[in-house]
This record gives sequence, structure tokens and C-alpha cells, in this order.
Amino acid sequence: MQFKQNTNRAAHLLRRLIGECIDLRIAPMCGLKPVKADESQLEQAVVNLIVNSRDAMGGKDTIQVRTYNDAANEPRRKRNEVMPARKFVLLEVDDSRTDIAKNLDRVVELFFWTRDVSLGAGLWLYTVYCTVKKTEGFYFVDTAIGVGTKFSIHLPTHDGVN
Repeated sequence: MQFKQNTNRAAHLLRRLIGECIDLRIAPMCGLKPVKADESQLEQAVVNLIVNSRDAMGGKDTIQVRTYNDAANEPRRKRNEVMPARKFVLLEVDDSRTDIAKNLDRVVELFFWTRDVSLGAGLWLYTVYCTVKKTEGFYFVDTAIGVGTKFSIHLPTHDGVN
């Protein structure tokens, strides 16, 4: 799957989903390596991250989406996972929310959410996690009170050979 070809269509859909109160900034990189992933599941994962961000923020806020190639020459440790030395496509979603900071360890639990129960069943982030794990990728959340939250999805690149 190639991210670049779907960016314009996705940007239009995402802007309609989040409304006018949130500034959506999308910065796709040209020349992204292909990844082996189900296109519709990956698109749904991005939508889930954006909608989850929208629901957790109030007022005039910004959501930034970035993609780029990321190569690790040696294994990297992040939290309790070790990412192997290999090439990844990195997708980042940053928002200004700080509600996750006190619950960071629970963010990928099934039915966990930090927003009002009336906004849904709490499957948004868990679904993203499952989608990323199906690709043998990595999913991290970094947050700090007063700074915001960054979701990082590392998808292994795929050269087309099984």
C-alpha cells in the first residue's frame, strides 16, 4: 500500500469528520516506501486516531498528521518493546489533548476511553493497536500534561517479495 496516493481523498474525508473548530494539518512525505497492510483497515486506523483526537479536545485545536520513512540501523527500545533494525514508514498524529497522560499504560486496553461515555464504546485506540500489530508494526503513545499527545505508528516496509 502507498500512503501518498490516498492523501487527498483522506484529507477531504477527515476534514469533514472533524468539523471547522479543529485545524487539521497533513504533511505526507513524498517517496514513502510501500508497506504490507490492508488498505481499508489502515485508513480506518487513521480515521480512528483523528476522531479520537477530535472527541478528546475542546475549542480551537490542531491535529497534525505526518508520514515519513524511518530506518533503524540497530534495534531500538521504546517503552517495553524492542523494535528490530529495519526500515519503517512512520505515521504520526499529534494533538493538543492531555487527558491520556494519567492513563498512558491503559491506552490500548479494550473499552478504555478518557472521554464522555456517550461518545462511543471506547474501541478507537484498541482497533488502531490491533491493526498495527497485524502488520507486525509498532504503536506508541507519548504525552505530557500541557504539551499534548503523539501517536506513532511504525509500519514495516515491504519490497513486494514474500
